[in-house]
Amino acid sequence: MSKIKKKVTESQQQGELTSTASDQAPKLHPISFLSQWGLASIGLIMLMLLLFDQKYPAIVDPWIKSIKMMDSAAHMQDNAQKIAIIEQCGAELREQVAIHPYHGRIWFFYGRYFMLKENWDSCIVTFKKALTIGKGATANSIEDMSQKMLYNALSMKLKRFDIQRDTSLSIIAQAEIPGYFNPYMNILKGLVYNRSGEYQLAESEFQKYINARPKDPQGYRLIANVYQSEGKETEANASLQKSQTLSGTKLEAFKQPISH
Repeated sequence: MSKIKKKVTESQQQGELTSTASDQAPKLHPISFLSQWGLASIGLIMLMLLLFDQKYPAIVDPWIKSIKMMDSAAHMQDNAQKIAIIEQCGAELREQVAIHPYHGRIWFFYGRYFMLKENWDSCIVTFKKALTIGKGATANSIEDMSQKMLYNALSMKLKRFDIQRDTSLSIIAQAEIPGYFNPYMNILKGLVYNRSGEYQLAESEFQKYINARPKDPQGYRLIANVYQSEGKETEANASLQKSQTLSGTKLEAFKQPISH
């Protein structure tokens, strides 16, 4: 046998051995793969779902619970029970204010407690505190609500001083926050000036409110009254029309200017 023929024969024999070894190697069936690895993975995923799908109780802030109780108490017929619940909530809010003295929302809720008690002095203090802490916040802001509630509390207190111009202005000044613009204060000052016949000052205050709240019909309605007092019929009717457009309420126009 020639050397070339011998090499070919040896190569063929090696190829046959390799083929035989390949044929004899165990083959992994797709189902077998799933049974070994897929089912284990699925089991792990199911376990994770069970662990993370627990029903945990909702977390309720103590002050939220208290304010809800106060809201429900406001509609109670039994006056003794109503007062008891309000005082209980007030005690809880007082405790929360001590624990979280720099939380504007708690001060706001505490102010609502004093609002129910018609304690206007304490209302002014607490809503002013809520504004001082919470002014400028963008998340869960209580700024606008605190401005309105402070305005309401001041309005109730100022009813005692309808004619006393200087006293009313002093009360408003004490409720203001240095360096902070609260447009509702302009309404209050404008009303005081209007009652005392200082129409130009009243007009200026109402105009400041309109500039800050151009979509609020109240500002245009208030300044219309001042224009009427000043004998400015055209301006008065224009402001009434603007107020009507914004509010959708039909208002009677001023027919004649008031003579002075």
